[in-house]
Amino acid sequence: MKLLAIDHGTKRMGIAASDALGMM
Repeated sequence: MKLLAIDHGTKRMGIAASDALGMM
């Protein structure tokens, strides 16, 4: 469960980073 949570969190961070770059 922890690994899945970490993987999900990493994906969300990646999406947030992509959105941030897109807003630049």
